[in-house]
Amino acid sequence: MPQRYLAPLRRLAAADNGFACIGSFGLWLWGQLPDESDIPDADLAVRRDPLVFERLARTLRDNGWMLELWGKPVAAIPPFDVVLAHHYLRARAGNLCIDLSVCDLALPLEHLLAGASLRHGIPVAALADIVATKQARGLARDREQLRFTQPYSGSAAASEPAEPDGRAAIRASV
Repeated sequence: MPQRYLAPLRRLAAADNGFACIGSFGLWLWGQLPDESDIPDADLAVRRDPLVFERLARTLRDNGWMLELWGKPVAAIPPFDVVLAHHYLRARAGNLCIDLSVCDLALPLEHLLAGASLRHGIPVAALADIVATKQARGLARDREQLRFTQPYSGSAAASEPAEPDGRAAIRASV
């Protein structure tokens, strides 16, 4: 159930708002996937800033999450240049998984972060941007999930508005 990710992601947002949820969990935050959806992980687009990355990784590690680079556990937070070479750092806690992605996304990180707003207290990329990244990737799972998305005019409009001032607060930190 996607709700399992809310508390850890709110904890991350309190530590640093230099990220935006993308992927399946981002679609769920926008109300585009059913509550019973099987969401295997929460993908985060993270600002390419070593201090932001370190704060987010430390917050996860200090809250009991195990860190991995491409399936191999790491005892310490890897240097930022190592993570750049691997594209992301994965954090696991039980059957939950959060990916801190720092590059190799379908849209530029700056674009994803600039268009983010708060939903459920968590920064999330604009719906149109999440849809565009899933369309660009084109995996079977992405196509299946995009069947659930509500038609929209290309704006980030969804059935419920973003939280007041959420976008302004995120833009101010970008």
